[in-house]
Formats: sequence, C-alpha cells, structure tokens
Amino acid sequence: MRAPVSAPSLDSSLSTDALMAARMRLVLSISAVLAMAVDAGPARQPVASAVWLAFCGYLLHSVLVHACTQGGWRHVQGKAVHWSDVMWFTLIVFVTGGVHSLFFLFYFFAILTSSFRWGFEEGARVTIVSVASFAACGLGTSTGDDAPQLLMRTTFLLALGHMIVHWGGSKLILQRRLALLGDISQLSNPRFGAGRTIARTMEKTLAFFKASHCILMTRDTATGNWTLRTLRKDDTCEHVGVETLGASPSRR
Repeated sequence: MRAPVSAPSLDSSLSTDALMAARMRLVLSISAVLAMAVDAGPARQPVASAVWLAFCGYLLHSVLVHACTQGGWRHVQGKAVHWSDVMWFTLIVFVTGGVHSLFFLFYFFAILTSSFRWGFEEGARVTIVSVASFAACGLGTSTGDDAPQLLMRTTFLLALGHMIVHWGGSKLILQRRLALLGDISQLSNPRFGAGRTIARTMEKTLAFFKASHCILMTRDTATGNWTLRTLRKDDTCEHVGVETLGASPSRR
C-alpha cells in the first residue's frame, strides 16, 4: 500500500503559508518605517527616539523571521511568532499615541495568521489578548474625552477579529476533512481485504475527531446479520473489536 501523502501535503501547505506570512510581515514593517520617515519630514514634528526604536526593532524582527523561515527553520513557524507580533504591535501602539494610533490595525495581521494557520481556538486567544492590549494602551495614554474613540476602536477590533477567527477556523477544518478523505481513498485497496480497509478507516476517523471510541455497525444484506466493530483511543487497526449480532426481529 502506498504511503499516505495528505499529511506531507498539509505540512507543505503550512510551510508555504508561513513563508507568505513572513513576507507580508516584512512588507508591513518596511511600510511602517517608511511612514514614520515621511512623517518626520521638514514640515512635521520630530519623531521620538522611542518610536524609531520600536519600528526599527520590529523591522529587524521581521527580517530575522523571514530569513529563518526561508531557510526552513521550523521553530520559527510555530505559534510563538504571532504572539511576538502581538507584543510588538502593543509596543508600537503605545509609543505612537495609544488610542489615537492608526497602527492598531496591525493587530489584524496577528489575528489573521493565527486563525488561518492554527484554527479557531488559537485565533480567539490572539483576538482577546489583542483587544485587551489595545484597551490597556488606550486607558494608559488617553483622557476622558477619548473614551468614545477607545470604545469604537476596541469594539471594531473585537467584532472584525471574531469574524476572521470564525472563517479561519472553518478553512482549517475544511483542510483537515479533505486530508481525511484523501487518506480514506488511498486505504481502499482490495488486496488487503474489506476488513482491514474498514479498520484503517475507523482509525483515521478516530484520530480526526479526537474521540475516545469509534463504533461502526454494518449489515449483511444476504443474511440480515449485523456486525459491530469498535476501536478505542490509542489502539491500532489490528485491535478492532468485531462482534456479529443476530438479524433484527423483522428479518426473522
């Protein structure tokens, strides 16, 4: 039987997504530095050194992440990357005016990358932390007159973030379902018999749903007898329990 290819294909897709996100992170950081350089023109007020330090630090972070991702370093493709983005964005928002900073939109980048790569739960955590971080920066730098703007921007970040997380989680579930269908189609090999094919399908289904038990009942149309197959968590397909039941009363 051929080795399943869906898992490597899924890993390849995740690596491609990580490289694309690294490129967009680099573009985002470069555009932010350029925006500060334009704002620091002769007719503008001088930009504080803390602002330059924050933006240049994030640019250096983006360059390093992009270089490591392009080099195939898998430890920079994990969840720590988008959490570091949240911390950098919080620092940038804080040094650029808090509630008045337009750079609060950067939080959506972290929400997008986390939800579309890791699913609903991770995206929801990033959304909540992003909203809380922006609210904390706003409360720490704003006055009473800024309360309406803080409320509107926080609500906008939470509402749109929830929509992104929902769609990102749906996309990831769809990918996993397609991978499961690919595995099942490759397991359908008549050389190994119907019993082993069913057992392998149950094993894949159990792992997909992360369930404790998988139960399958099939009926022999010739005799009317039912066959009950059970598989428990962490068991292999060789340990499938098979029990033959009698025909239903309507068949007797």
